Amino acid sequence: MQPQQRSSASDSRRTEADLRNEHLEEGAILIQFILEPDLSQSRNKQQKQQWRKVEKKGFRVTVDGCLIPHSSHWFEKRAKICASSLTAHYFNGASTDSSSRGSVNEDGWPTEEEYSHRCHLSRCCSPVHVNVEPRWVNRRRNYCRGPIEGEDKCDCAMEPHCVRRYHPKGWFDATDCPRPLEFLTYDTPQLKERLQELLPGMEFRIRPGTFYRVQVMN
Repeated sequence: MQPQQRSSASDSRRTEADLRNEHLEEGAILIQFILEPDLSQSRNKQQKQQWRKVEKKGFRVTVDGCLIPHSSHWFEKRAKICASSLTAHYFNGASTDSSSRGSVNEDGWPTEEEYSHRCHLSRCCSPVHVNVEPRWVNRRRNYCRGPIEGEDKCDCAMEPHCVRRYHPKGWFDATDCPRPLEFLTYDTPQLKERLQELLPGMEFRIRPGTFYRVQVMN
């Protein structure tokens, strides 16, 4: 099921519970991270509060590890809380350096820092997929044909390697994807084990769809 497109303004007029229920109907899973990795000083209390707001609406999870938050937190919707950039700050202690704007290396390649997705999906906020890289690295990923079968590397040779091939039309909106996105659901066998493989080194709990509603009632 494709997420319904709504404006940020219409999202802001609905309650958190409304947005969560909408996302759950689209196949989202409530994942609550309980052991956060050591981070740099860039993380602060505000970022933690923002992450919890994203988390409480759930994530659609692809079989190759993308965590897709509710559309109210998508980059392309100019969200007040953009989940993908928040991930880079909160989990990876990374942020773009404004002083690098317009910079190049000795070969003339652009080194301005950008948010980068190993999965080529700007909506993804998986801590395993999102980071900050020089522009030339990020742009080179746009020509990647994906992981090389049987090897721990991808076609563009960037590290860490891309998790899928680049698609110029975007994986959600293209009708000619070589392999359409597939998603895990609450009904997926061994769901916890699958998620542990996709989020190595991270600890979390899978909450039932009614979890936050129960918390409010109590």
